[in-house]
Amino acid sequence: MFGILYDYVIWTIELIIFGGVIVWIINYINRKQNYWNEHGVTSIKPLFLFGTDIELGFNDWPSITMRRVRRYGKFFGGYQLLTPTLTIMDPELIKQVFIKDFHCFINRAKLRTYHELLNQNLLFSLDKKWKRMRSIASPSFTTGKLRAMTKTMNGCVDRLFDLFEKIRNQSNGELETKKVIAGFTMDVIAAAGFSTNMNTNLGEDDQFFRNGLGLFRSSNFRMLAIFTFPKFLLNLLNIRFAFTEEAFEYFCNLTREIIKQRKTMKQRPTDLLQLMLDAEVDEKVVDDDNFDNLEATADEPQIDNDNKINQSVNKKKLTESEIIANAIFFLIAGFETTSSTIAHCLFLLAWHPEIQERLYEELKENLKDTDVNSIEYYDKVMLYLPYFQAVVKETLRLYPPVTILTRIVSVDDHSLNGIPLKRDTIIHIPTHAIHHCEDYYPDPERFDPERFMPENKDKLVPYTYMPFGMGPRNCIGMRFAYQEIRLALSRIIMTYRFETISGVTPKVLKFRPRSPLLSTLPFKLKIIRR
Repeated sequence: MFGILYDYVIWTIELIIFGGVIVWIINYINRKQNYWNEHGVTSIKPLFLFGTDIELGFNDWPSITMRRVRRYGKFFGGYQLLTPTLTIMDPELIKQVFIKDFHCFINRAKLRTYHELLNQNLLFSLDKKWKRMRSIASPSFTTGKLRAMTKTMNGCVDRLFDLFEKIRNQSNGELETKKVIAGFTMDVIAAAGFSTNMNTNLGEDDQFFRNGLGLFRSSNFRMLAIFTFPKFLLNLLNIRFAFTEEAFEYFCNLTREIIKQRKTMKQRPTDLLQLMLDAEVDEKVVDDDNFDNLEATADEPQIDNDNKINQSVNKKKLTESEIIANAIFFLIAGFETTSSTIAHCLFLLAWHPEIQERLYEELKENLKDTDVNSIEYYDKVMLYLPYFQAVVKETLRLYPPVTILTRIVSVDDHSLNGIPLKRDTIIHIPTHAIHHCEDYYPDPERFDPERFMPENKDKLVPYTYMPFGMGPRNCIGMRFAYQEIRLALSRIIMTYRFETISGVTPKVLKFRPRSPLLSTLPFKLKIIRR
């Protein structure tokens, strides 16, 4: 009898302790998810434990962000699990985060997954490690070095035109636009990034192309887990990245092998991988607190400073692991952004033939009989041709490559708009929603390149256009992307005309779900040789 009573007492005590622990955990989670209410900030109601970002694991990001902005305004809170997130759309606050107080927002949101190579690239590295790599890599993207890749890129355009001709002859000009342009951009990355020749006509039979696409493919469960599961659970499930491990390992091994070969070569090719192998910078540049000259520029030529860089005895270089990590990062970043932008531009021009013809006339007038590999051609498409520049910029406004840009508070006791922010608070800058805000772009859904013509420059609201980010941590490959986009589009529009296909080409593009990159579903256009 005493034994039964004793067991009952022990069970009761254990139940009370267990219940107390459960109550404490629930109260702790509720306190964490009550941060914005305590500071008087409008907030999305969080799902217990999972926060508000769980929605991103189910739907397409542009639709989610637009819906949230319409409901909550330009300044509202949310939660990534238990971590507070703050969405901002005001230009002055954007300037404060990206530029004025950059040292307080130096890092992007941390990944909950970890891979010894993936986390070492410029996108995900933190603090001084990021500044070190950015300082070393920045000189690789000067005008002179990128211009040297013009012939390589034009060779890829030539192969693209061969494919266009086959499509015209075999399928009455019906072009699977995104698929074909994806093959072209992968061709450029292979050639300009790794000096690897591939043929887009081979499609997914080519190992480089197949694994390249593998970096953008993931199961629904894996993507949902990355956006909703805490770090310990992702580690337990061995989920280290969104894409397939086979594709990632292929490019790791490929890069290692190329690096090994380069060490024994007397004459090395000029590609992004070799530029990273050769890149070095003064130790003083890495160690100081100055972030000047780290921001990539879009339209102004960058001057090569190789002589100044090489004067110092103490130099910093990238490690082999960092080179591999960044080579794969450039592949991922360079593929989807340029592929989507070129395809979206052709889509918009097909639906707006009057704009397409005006663009063609400007290109023909300025580029006819100009050698596509000449400095003259390069300078014109990169620095001049105002309507052409405006068409590309307006395409990137309507379809920015990344839906949401993120930064995290890197200091203690910082405030934004009078609201105190604790360290590691995540700042969301919804690029797509800002680009589609009527306060900044009247009639925002209309394709109107006139917005970006020189005579309308004063009408643009500063800090509301950021297709490649802004400030010292913007996209380091911006000029590479613009070069590829402008060289390709100028030649494509000079040679072909694009039309919609009745009953086939959608009027409005639909977005893929669960992706921070703005990716649309496939569409067809009709291609006609001029």
